[in-house]
Amino acid sequence: MSLATRLTLIMVLLVALTAAAIGGIAYRDLQSVTVPYAVTRLQADTADPAARLEGFLGESRANLLGLTPAFINALAAAPSNRA
Repeated sequence: MSLATRLTLIMVLLVALTAAAIGGIAYRDLQSVTVPYAVTRLQADTADPAARLEGFLGESRANLLGLTPAFINALAAAPSNRA
């Protein structure tokens, strides 16, 4: 292998390693910015539906607890249709 061939291969290897190192650093920096932003956005997007669901379930629970004694009394007072 001639000197020119070896120097060419070394330069190609050097350029490839430099590009890989810069790409890895850029990926790491980008990931450190985008992941916390995505988590914050996900929390913000799910807060309102969760609050609405909690309110709906609270109202349903209150309705069920409020109507249960009246419903049981109405069933007890109703005439039986057993033969």
